[in-house]
Amino acid sequence: MKTPEVKALLRNRFRAPTHAIFFEVSDATGFNGTGWADAISMNLWPSHGLELEGYEIKVSRSDWKRELAKPSKAEKFAQRCDRWWIVTTEGVIDDESEIPRQWGWIMASPNQLKIQRKAARNEPIPIDRHFLAALLRGAGKADQVEIEAICQKRLNELREHDERQIAYEVDRRADKATSDTKIMEGLRKAMNADPDAEWMSDGQAIAAILAVYKSGVAGTWEGLDSAAQKLEDAADKIRSAHARLNLPKSERKKRGVA
Repeated sequence: MKTPEVKALLRNRFRAPTHAIFFEVSDATGFNGTGWADAISMNLWPSHGLELEGYEIKVSRSDWKRELAKPSKAEKFAQRCDRWWIVTTEGVIDDESEIPRQWGWIMASPNQLKIQRKAARNEPIPIDRHFLAALLRGAGKADQVEIEAICQKRLNELREHDERQIAYEVDRRADKATSDTKIMEGLRKAMNADPDAEWMSDGQAIAAILAVYKSGVAGTWEGLDSAAQKLEDAADKIRSAHARLNLPKSERKKRGVA
């Protein structure tokens, strides 16, 4: 991850209406400025204390080591904030003991910010107008790289969604094709059709299935087995009646058959 991607996560986490966030904040405007903080946020709800919190972003081990070598650089901002945080990516900090006692630690991953250690609350010095002016100058500031990072993240999310949808549709159609193949194989087997011989065209197969479906026999309560049994019973009765009709007249009269 790069710094603009971490900034995008911070902007998303500390957004209106609960927060205001400012990036690349100097300790004063004009020639009075002597340093920069990567980000400053302010909670806008009185019930949450209206806290001012600062963030130093580090995405490389070497950059973090330079920060530790000059702690006064961050302290000029930390003393103005209720809490001060170091925001890092994976592998920047080897051990929590490296972090100054009052600082908090936030770990940034591609999709979230996770607190590793909560920052202790400071007793900040009053905000002077030089710092206030520098803070307000950062309002709405977003560099092009940060905007591109936000857009790219959204594009990646949309692409992943589309890929999932395509994969689902491919699997669904493959399952349907497999099901249709099994139906045709079942029909061939039920009709004792030679798999390698000419059987019937797709149109003929569809017409045959449609004829059975429209007859309603497949939807009867007992199903096809019951319908077949009833037809066999009827056939037996017809054969019996036919046999009686073929008896000699005297025998029919004797049995009471008209």
